[in-house]
Amino acid sequence: MKYIHFIVSMALVIVLVFGFDYSLQIIHGSVDLASGEQFFSIFNIPSFWWFLIGNVVYYVSGILLAWFLEDNRAFCKYLCPIACFLKIGSSHSVVRIEGDSEKCIHCGSCDKACPMDIEVSKYVKERIRVSSSECILCQRCVNSCPEKILETTDKINWNHVEYLNYR
Repeated sequence: MKYIHFIVSMALVIVLVFGFDYSLQIIHGSVDLASGEQFFSIFNIPSFWWFLIGNVVYYVSGILLAWFLEDNRAFCKYLCPIACFLKIGSSHSVVRIEGDSEKCIHCGSCDKACPMDIEVSKYVKERIRVSSSECILCQRCVNSCPEKILETTDKINWNHVEYLNYR
């Protein structure tokens, strides 16, 4: 899903730049035909209108997604263009959360504490490090664990498994 999102985001930028000749050039002013005087206005800049309309569509789409999916992070998950770049780096992260599955009591407190809706207990149960690209390493799961079995480790992961919690 994240790769499809990345491709669509890049395609949108390419279409805007090459298909519609979108650029951030500034028109220095306009001439009033009646008086012949030159005046300056931000509303004469075509890029301003593209920027304004694009942002309205972008944020309204994010709000509608959040409302329909009942997910307050829908904008970040599905629309934010920066997220697709961050996810690429996150998937190759060395620092991750790891837990001891033999000592885990499966209480789910780590899942409840996670602000990113990651099922940390699923990773612990499968005996793999939390490799979700959604993880922001806030340590709330580590601090909420009553058995103190979660810790931050630094290792190289050769196989990347990601359990995404889509609503």
